Amino acid sequence: MTNMDEKYSSIRFLLTVTVVAVFLLLFAAIFTYQNRKTVRTPSAHVAATIFPLYGLASFIGAEHASVQLILPEGEALSELAAAASRVSYDNVQAIFAIGHELDTAGIPEEARERIFTVDENVSLQTDGDGKTNPYYWLSVKEAPIIAENITRRLSSLDPEHESYYRGRLNLLRQQLAILDANIAELMLQIPAQQLAVYGYDWSYFVEDYGLDIVWYEPVVRDDVIATASLDTLAERMEKNGLSTIFSDVNLSPVPLLPAMLRTNAMLLNLDALGGIEGRVSYSTLMAFNARTIFDGAR
Repeated sequence: MTNMDEKYSSIRFLLTVTVVAVFLLLFAAIFTYQNRKTVRTPSAHVAATIFPLYGLASFIGAEHASVQLILPEGEALSELAAAASRVSYDNVQAIFAIGHELDTAGIPEEARERIFTVDENVSLQTDGDGKTNPYYWLSVKEAPIIAENITRRLSSLDPEHESYYRGRLNLLRQQLAILDANIAELMLQIPAQQLAVYGYDWSYFVEDYGLDIVWYEPVVRDDVIATASLDTLAERMEKNGLSTIFSDVNLSPVPLLPAMLRTNAMLLNLDALGGIEGRVSYSTLMAFNARTIFDGAR
């Protein structure tokens, strides 16, 4: 692929994301205008543990469902249990969650029967011990299935508006299909298909687009990565010609400082959770992550 082809493809990717963003803004404007004329009381009241689920549920529910976010935007997953314990669940009919020991700690016992795990029919990854990798929301290919599960639950809570929720789901599927196709094309342009990742697990994303994580270190306590792991990182970065370590905007960079000094690596932050400026929907969040990987892996 020539430089001109790469430039054209990248521009097309950005234009597509822009079109999606403009569409969302137009819809929001129309929705706001309509609400000035008619004030609607939501028919369903739900909560979502993390922003990606909140974003999907809010898009599908729109004017007929109110969605409460449990983990505030900009906070790490390590803060989720504390955040969940502070939330009032009095009017919440369902709590959308990832499950698999990731995001339900802290939800009080009296509300736990309302937890709705959104993983039905999702192609889940497991490790050698049979433990499920819970980061499946980072797969744009699995997102329509997650959205289908959310739609099904909203429809059961509010059957009067099931056709509305289904219509919103179909619109979301179209947007995700466009996003998936453009991310796939963008990832093909990366010369180095290998990634070094710290913090949250991007295995679903890399599997979707034919990439490979050659070094992964989960979030460490006490800001110290074991020497053996740092040795492996240095070896694999040199072997694969890598110059970037990917972390997350919500994680401290301190554990990676020895690795950056040792390998002269650049640190780029992905965003697994979103909700902050520029990543206020699931689609814009994943477009940001794809672009960050593209920039760092070239």
